[in-house]
Amino acid sequence: MCPLLDFANHSLGATNFNTSEFRRAGHPIPTMIAPKNGLRSEEQVYLLYGFHSNQTLFVEYGFTASISPPELSIDSRVVTRFGKTEGGAEKRALLEARGYWGDWTLHADPTPAHPSYRLIPALRLLHVSLQDQSALQRWEATVNGELDEISPQNSERMRNTLKELCLELQEEAAAHLSPLDALIEEGFSMASIQQLWLEQHDICTAIVQNISDGIEL
Repeated sequence: MCPLLDFANHSLGATNFNTSEFRRAGHPIPTMIAPKNGLRSEEQVYLLYGFHSNQTLFVEYGFTASISPPELSIDSRVVTRFGKTEGGAEKRALLEARGYWGDWTLHADPTPAHPSYRLIPALRLLHVSLQDQSALQRWEATVNGELDEISPQNSERMRNTLKELCLELQEEAAAHLSPLDALIEEGFSMASIQQLWLEQHDICTAIVQNISDGIEL
C-alpha cells in the first residue's frame, strides 16, 4: 500500500506522472520521478495501473476505460469443452506440461481480430485422438514451431470450434445488452457493464466474420 499514490486514478495516456517516457527509460511502475511538465494547482495526478483489458480493470478496480485493449478471456468456455471431450483430463495434463493450459483470450487488436497464441494449441489438441501417436507428434511439432498445422482436417475442426465458441459468446452478449439499454434509458449508470458486453459482442462478431472469410488466424 502507498497511502498517497493509492488515491491516483488510472490513465493509459497520462502526461504529468509515470509517463511512457519514464517507463521506457526503465523506471519502475510507479516511478517517483517528478513530471517533465510539472503540475498546476488542483491538477489531477494519474498512474498507469498496467496495460490491462477492461475485464481485468473491472474485476480488480471496478471501472473500464475506453482506450483499454479489447480483450476477452474465455477460460471457462474452453475448460467446459475439455470436460466433455474424450481424454479431456489427459489432454489437460499435456497442455499443463507444455505451459498452455488456461489464460485463453480473444483479441480485436491488432487487426484482424484473432485468438491468442495460447488458445490455438489448446483447440488443436481438443481434436486430436490420444491413440493417434502420429497426430500427437505433429501437435508437438506445431507447439515447437516446426509445423504450421497438424492436418487440414484438424485445422478446420479447430476453426469450427472457435467459431462455435464465438457464436455462443456473441449470443450471450446480445441477450445482456438489450435489458441494459432499457436500464440506461431509465437513468441507471451501467456504462462499464455495457462496455464489457459490447466488447464481447464485437470481438466475437469480428472473429466469426474472419473465419467465414477464410482469413488466417
